[in-house]
Amino acid sequence: MLSHHLRAFIGDRERALWLRSGDLSRLHNAHICGITISENADPDVLHDMETHLNRIVPDVGDPGCPTIRHTEEGPDDMASHVKSSLTNTSVSIPITNGKLAFGTWQGLWLLEHRFHGGPRRLMVTIQGSPKKSKP
Repeated sequence: MLSHHLRAFIGDRERALWLRSGDLSRLHNAHICGITISENADPDVLHDMETHLNRIVPDVGDPGCPTIRHTEEGPDDMASHVKSSLTNTSVSIPITNGKLAFGTWQGLWLLEHRFHGGPRRLMVTIQGSPKKSKP
């Protein structure tokens, strides 16, 4: 599992937020990835996340893997679909005073569940109440 930390991606857009309050929603268009908010300060969190997801949903050929029929795109095909269903495919982040309201240690992760993932695209929707304009 590869996690692309998306905080830098968000930070570039955060400066442009013109909302006093609202909501930013992100949805990725791949059915074999997950998107989630989790602790971003300790790299061991990513390692532990991958370890536990792989224990719950092993790939074809791994010990403990049940019989899987859907393997057209490789041994990680069906496992990636299951992992994507267990993780989020979209997140909603509150906006407070024009800033994304992450917790101190939180980061936004794009979780790649395939052995060799391809390019991924995110769709972003922002809605809310505008800041008062200056006189």
